[in-house]
Amino acid sequence: MRVLSILPFPALPLTHGGRVRAFHLAVGLAAAGATVDLACPWHPGLPLHPFWREGITIRPFVFAANLLPAILGDRLVPPLLQLSGQPFTWGPRRLLRRSHEYDLVEFHFCAYASWMSRIGPATRVVYSAHNVELD
Repeated sequence: MRVLSILPFPALPLTHGGRVRAFHLAVGLAAAGATVDLACPWHPGLPLHPFWREGITIRPFVFAANLLPAILGDRLVPPLLQLSGQPFTWGPRRLLRRSHEYDLVEFHFCAYASWMSRIGPATRVVYSAHNVELD
C-alpha cells in the first residue's frame, strides 16, 4: 500500500501532540508494510529535498501561506486557520499531481482539507485530527 500523508506543519522536531501523532502513525504504517511519504512544510533545520527517517520518506514543501504564521504569530489568528488560506496554486498542484500513484492520501487537520475533493476517485482519502474520540 502506498500512502501520502499531508501535514500543515513541519513533521520535525517532535515538539507537540499533532506532530508526534502524525509522525508515529506514518512510522507505524511503514512498519506494517506500507510505503509512506509524509509531505510537510519546510523549515530551517530540514533539508529542502526528500529524506528518509525511521522507514518513511519526508517530503518538505514550500508554499506561500507557510510564511503567515511566522509573520502574524498566533495571537490574532490560529496558525491552522492562517494556513487554510493557501490558494490552490502551483505548489499544491504539484504536490497533488501524483496523488493517483497512492492508494490512500491522508490530510491532517483542517488547513488543507478543502483539497480532499481534488483527489481522484481511485484513491481513498482520509481526514485525520488528533483531538478526536475515535479514528
